[in-house]
Formats: sequence, C-alpha cells, structure tokens
Amino acid sequence: MPSPPQLTIEEKRMEDIKSIISPHISTPESLQLLHTPQYRALYWLAVEDGRRLTIPTSSTQKSKLIQRYILALLYFALDGKRWVHDFKFMTALDECRWNMQVEDENGEVYTGG
Repeated sequence: MPSPPQLTIEEKRMEDIKSIISPHISTPESLQLLHTPQYRALYWLAVEDGRRLTIPTSSTQKSKLIQRYILALLYFALDGKRWVHDFKFMTALDECRWNMQVEDENGEVYTGG
C-alpha cells in the first residue's frame, strides 16, 4: 500500500496555522475556499508574510499570530489593495507598527496607531 503524499513546507505551515485559527476565529469551510478573505489571509500569513512568525506553542505567541491573521483578514475583506493609503499593512513590520505614519498626497505626515 503506497504511503500518503508528504505535505510541502508551505502546506504543513498552512495546516499548523489553520489549526490555531479554526474553528474559533474562522470556519473550516471559509479557510478552504480560495477566493475568501479568510483563505487569502491564511495563505498570506503562512506563505507570503515577510515576518514569517514561527508556529506558536504558547498562548501569548498564539495571540500574536491570531492578531496578525485578523488584521490580514480585514485587509483582504476590505479590499486593501485599493486603499488610498496602505498604512503599512501587509509588511514585514510588527503589526503593532502598521498604521504608525501616513503621508498624504501633499506630503503631510500623520501619526496614528
């Protein structure tokens, strides 16, 4: 009997993160459908995120990963690519530093956060 195929590193990482955010934050179904903001946030966090958080083991680390996932989820749900200002969302910065400074079209800098 052949053994089941091995997961790629990215697939394993996605499964590990999915086990943390499902079913408490997002439903398993929403994380399976490629077009949903939930799947897109999961994929970004697992594969594309420049910060590349380690898979958490402590509750504090899990909270940090969940926080980053929820902000990515908001970005995708609210069509963040179309925002006038990107607020440094989806960068490798710690998510607490996203939205720290915004420069408008006149060069005025606003501090938020």
